[in-house]
Amino acid sequence: MQRINKATAEAVIDFSGGNPELKGLAEQQLLGTVALYNKLADHQVAYLADEVGMGKTYISLGVAALIRHFNPGLRVLYLLPKNNVRDKWIKDYRAFVHSNYRLEDMAVKGLGGEPVTPFRACHNLSEVVQTVASGNERDLFICTSAFSFAMGNTVADMLRWTQRFEELMPQHRKLLEKIVKQLNAMDGRSNPGGLKRQVKDVWVKALGEMLPRFDMVVVDEAHNLRAGRESSDRNRLLATLLGDNKRIKRLLLLSATPYDRHLGQLRNQLALFGFQGHAALPEGGDPADPAMHAALSRLFVRRLNTLTLDQVAHTRNMYRREHRSGEAAEVKMTVAQKLFAALLQKKVSEHLQENCSNRFELGMLASFESYLPGEKNRPVEFDGHEAADDGDSLRDAADRSVVEYLVDDYESAFKRRPPHPKMDSVSQQTHHLAFVEGKKQLIFVRRVRSVSELKFKLEEAYDDWIGDYIVGDSAVARSYQLYRTRTVERSHSLIESDVSDVFEASASSDNFFTWFYRGQNPELASIKGLGQLPHNFRSTLLQSRLFEANWLSLPGMPAVTSLNIDWSVIGKSESVASPGQRYRLAQYAYLRAVATRDDAAAIVAKRVLNVLFEGFQATCDLADHSVLARELERSTLWDSLRRHGELAALAPQWSPEVFTQLATLNNGAVDRLLRRLSTHQELLGALCRVDHPFIDLYSLRSVRREKDGDADGLFIDALVELLGVQRANHTPFSSYQILRDTVVNLDLLIKLNFPEIYSRSVSGLTKYLATQVRSTSPIRGATGENSASRTAIATLFRMPGYPRVLISTDVFQEGEDLHTFCDSVVHYGISSSPIALEQKVGRVDRVGSLAHRRMLAAGNRYAEHFIQVGFPHIRQSMEFYQVRQAAANMNAFIQTLHAVGHQGPRFKREVELHEELVDQAPVKPQILDFLTSHYEITDEDLQGDDRSEAISNQASVMTRRLAHVKTQLGTTLRDLTGDPQAFVRDAGNGWHLSTAEFDTPSVTVRSAVGMAELLVAATIPCDIDEPGDIHSPIGRVRFLKTLQTDPFRRVLLAPTAEKPKRFAMQNNAENYAGSDGVLVGDEVLDVYRRVSGSSSTSSKRTEESVARIHGMVDRLVLDTERMSIRRLSTWRLEFHFKLEGRYQLVRWGFKGQYVVFTSKVVDRKWTRKLAMFKQFSQSPLVEHTLGRNCRFDLVDFHVDQDEELSVRACHPVQHLNDEELMHIAHQVASQADRLEHVLMGREGDVWDDD
Repeated sequence: MQRINKATAEAVIDFSGGNPELKGLAEQQLLGTVALYNKLADHQVAYLADEVGMGKTYISLGVAALIRHFNPGLRVLYLLPKNNVRDKWIKDYRAFVHSNYRLEDMAVKGLGGEPVTPFRACHNLSEVVQTVASGNERDLFICTSAFSFAMGNTVADMLRWTQRFEELMPQHRKLLEKIVKQLNAMDGRSNPGGLKRQVKDVWVKALGEMLPRFDMVVVDEAHNLRAGRESSDRNRLLATLLGDNKRIKRLLLLSATPYDRHLGQLRNQLALFGFQGHAALPEGGDPADPAMHAALSRLFVRRLNTLTLDQVAHTRNMYRREHRSGEAAEVKMTVAQKLFAALLQKKVSEHLQENCSNRFELGMLASFESYLPGEKNRPVEFDGHEAADDGDSLRDAADRSVVEYLVDDYESAFKRRPPHPKMDSVSQQTHHLAFVEGKKQLIFVRRVRSVSELKFKLEEAYDDWIGDYIVGDSAVARSYQLYRTRTVERSHSLIESDVSDVFEASASSDNFFTWFYRGQNPELASIKGLGQLPHNFRSTLLQSRLFEANWLSLPGMPAVTSLNIDWSVIGKSESVASPGQRYRLAQYAYLRAVATRDDAAAIVAKRVLNVLFEGFQATCDLADHSVLARELERSTLWDSLRRHGELAALAPQWSPEVFTQLATLNNGAVDRLLRRLSTHQELLGALCRVDHPFIDLYSLRSVRREKDGDADGLFIDALVELLGVQRANHTPFSSYQILRDTVVNLDLLIKLNFPEIYSRSVSGLTKYLATQVRSTSPIRGATGENSASRTAIATLFRMPGYPRVLISTDVFQEGEDLHTFCDSVVHYGISSSPIALEQKVGRVDRVGSLAHRRMLAAGNRYAEHFIQVGFPHIRQSMEFYQVRQAAANMNAFIQTLHAVGHQGPRFKREVELHEELVDQAPVKPQILDFLTSHYEITDEDLQGDDRSEAISNQASVMTRRLAHVKTQLGTTLRDLTGDPQAFVRDAGNGWHLSTAEFDTPSVTVRSAVGMAELLVAATIPCDIDEPGDIHSPIGRVRFLKTLQTDPFRRVLLAPTAEKPKRFAMQNNAENYAGSDGVLVGDEVLDVYRRVSGSSSTSSKRTEESVARIHGMVDRLVLDTERMSIRRLSTWRLEFHFKLEGRYQLVRWGFKGQYVVFTSKVVDRKWTRKLAMFKQFSQSPLVEHTLGRNCRFDLVDFHVDQDEELSVRACHPVQHLNDEELMHIAHQVASQADRLEHVLMGREGDVWDDD
């Protein structure tokens, strides 16, 4: 790996994605990418410590992409802190490759703009094992929590884990035999004691032997590992699997908060992965020491985000307003609240003095958040980072027993629970900000139960507010009265009900919106005067023409009177067309007519039809389709909005410029433009059906009078009038504001929430967008309980409508973007670490955030839009000491990482009351000095080879090659099949060539994994009804041997549900496509004939070609640091994988016009063992033959004629070069070696030549 310069990276990556507004940020990200690449080249380890919100994910993806460009076989492990962060990384990975990686180089970006390298998200250790054993994914995205190994605490739990172990890793079952015997002799409900540690150790040992080596490991939020190896089972397992076994070639750590004053925390992170030697940190713990600073500068890249506001540079501490003390932070109390609070403080203080050495940990007193008890006599549950490892115990609140006693006593005396001053105050203030002033609020708590309690309080306030909002609709007001008189037992569960409807979530009793407006609520059927129920009205909106596009109104498109529309292009069907379908049919016929012209409008029409009407079913129930002509006279919502100038911005841009772009841009640019236009329409339509605007639309339901002939038209007029009134009133929170914010920030929302709109089928956009936004609710909560919904919650909070408030434990502390429409964070519960506090504020303080957008646009009034950070507390309580200590910790943290002020005292995680009581100092104010980083990028970091010209030349060659291949493929296939309708279809995973005939092979061209090449593949169904004797292992092995006799085609499991006695399979053949830069028809014909079972049409093997292949095999011999290849004899090669310490024998030879490589995996005895399973279709033998063939290129996992599991690959002699032959031989050797190691767990032997 050689150093590179900026020009080299610039030739490959464009972080701006073509957006000029992102040019400054893109430059910063590019420099960071080059510096990190070079640090990894020099030292094999680097640490990206840019401030929160500056795009560390994209920079890391850029580093990986650059390395993969030069090494297509790169294997990367991404270690991520939480499930939602993992999902976000995968989404960003795909978006980065599609929009920011410049080249279709077949190494990083393949055909269709998708990543070439297969990747997988692993949710737990079982999935890790399955992926390693059976998958070809080279990039793994795994949560570090998967390594926590929460096995439970009973013997029965341990036995379940041993059973799972034997299913996943049968080759290691002997390791558990003695432990299983001991467990079986014990009571299933008893504690397993030391056996639990032994079971874990066996898992670790087996996993350690199975895991592959990774060329790079990226660790996001690496500060979470700062406690070191022995602090948790998770850290021990990570260290054992990755650090001790030296499975990592390069390590990239990420965190905006790498350590909090203790360099030992940084050493722990490096040591966990075995890289403390590479970092070469000197002894000592002072970052300012010259030798230490030099070492940290070699390791770190840390830049600070700076905004220039009214010509003055501001670092992020300067544009935040932290309300640590004073009126904005201190809770006001009534006399009664003061009395109870004083009594509580006295009792808690006495309890701490008697039982806790007169101290408590920051954030670990329950009374600071609530007086409501959890489960009686059970520990108070706090958020994740403070929880004990593996669920063995829970850390309790020191004041729990005192609070329970006083609350019980209060209830006994006054027959009600005491109100909590802070909870009441925060709820009232939050509601006002969110629903009156229109400012979204993000609240972080420590105590898990506080999430549901605050949510209940805020939902009560919302219900009061919505009652006033709908008072003008008498029927809905009656429904509201019914709702308020009901007695609803609200659950503490935050898990949403299962959703069966694509377009709406289920109704619930959480609040009036979810009870009345969301889903299907059977209670509403009995309410008189409603007319259409909300669920039915939502369906009416979905089937209307409101959100359709009227192409006739686009400037530049011809009038209907100038056309001869052929209505016969619309077929006959029995299903009744909805108003929206009729409108689309009329538009389709109009566009078809325009497409027959010979002008720019015809080009536009053809492109619209190709993109937006792909797969469109042009049929309806009308006897005379010409009656659809009247639909062309009608307007849509967008037409009406454009006629009202002040509302025109809500409609998609519809101008002569758009017409020109559609007529003149290249196909790729037009595809993106049309998809964006469609997303604009569909997304606003979805919000009008499921978000707050639906309340307003439902209030207009009576306007839709079908008898007047154009119910949609009447409704459109009423809706436009309502939106105009809301705009004129400047209401901070309204339907108009939600729609406007969506439109203005559409590109940002697409990037963060809906990047798949550029790769999904356009016909599925309505369902896709509806699915993403359907589960709306005014207030949402997040804890570990609803982790499965975390990504969906974040997606919704990034929208301008509901939810207006998000209450969360630390599950949203890291890695998630919540900044699009929120600029306020409330620390309702205070974390003990300043790292956690900074990370939480970082969710809204990100590049491109609401605060940034508003400050940059506000001129000299930028201070009105500073990010607001709240620390609400009761001044006359011990909570004041907690806030004071947290403020001191935050200031010290800033001084540690930046060149500012003098370093203060060391961090404190605990409050010592005897010290605090005599300390009369106020809460320290936030640091407002301009900050500078100790670890900026230097000129030396950016020096390296300039490969930009070579990259540009290679890109030009690849572009010409792709164009040639695509043309040649279509021509060859049409000639071969005689089907003039055979066509080339672009898709995210390649080019697909298909015909109307089901029983003819479909041909695909896609990128080859691990090599910057194209593959041409042919596939045809191969369905076997009666596989014969598959009840015995011998019969199963022989069935596969017979099935896989043909060495020229592979047999794959088809992607359908399998049945025990019916195998759905496919025949497949693959070759490299156009290895010399020119694809010839023979290469397509070869795979086509092979998969059909016909003899090859390739020319005969000549002596010259034989000699050429022998020369190529001679050139395979090599000896590198990682691998050596020896030619043992004419037909045998020995591969030595040095890092693994294993050998693999590969045989090769000629068969007809092909060269064939083969390698044995396991012998006949082991092959039969693999066939032992209740259902043959789910047996390991089927998985490792027919199943593996679905996931790997070229190589054929099969049962050979000796009834042994083997790997082979063939390729035509005529079209084979040195690089391809090397790759094929290496694939056969490495896949056989890998599978043998997975199955046997030992070093493979070289067997004799027979």
